[in-house]
Amino acid sequence: MGENLLWNYSLEVYRKPNVEAELLQLQDRFGADVNVLLSCLWVASQGLELDDNALSELLKISASCQAQCIMPLRSLRRGLKGLAGAEGIREEVKSLELKAEQWQQDLFYQQIKKLSLTTGDGSTTLFALQNLQCYTNHLQGVEWDDLSGIVSDLVSFAFVENNG
Repeated sequence: MGENLLWNYSLEVYRKPNVEAELLQLQDRFGADVNVLLSCLWVASQGLELDDNALSELLKISASCQAQCIMPLRSLRRGLKGLAGAEGIREEVKSLELKAEQWQQDLFYQQIKKLSLTTGDGSTTLFALQNLQCYTNHLQGVEWDDLSGIVSDLVSFAFVENNG
């Protein structure tokens, strides 16, 4: 795996106050893929907008990675939580899950570099909201009104240094 600007960005943003909580809330309550959410933010940070076609390409990658690798590892990790003597195994599974997420982001990064994304007139925050709304429109049984507040909070926390 070569340098992946998306992965580097994701690690930086995930560490910001409140970002992890917002991402996990979107994942656990609405079935969102944290890597897709972070990709939407990164693309916006580059001054670019995702359209439905570009997002569909990322969602194909996401579906495969999630079903074949990430979700089974996450399920195993969560199942080991609290089991006596399983802490070491759980940490190893957690490490594998993180490596699987990095692999997924490597695939995303390669795909994003191939896409013809448009630059728009507007702020990074506006691009982020548009990209995230485009993604959340693909979530099954979820209405924008159900999660727009969480998404808005996520964007403000992620771009705390870039607002304005």
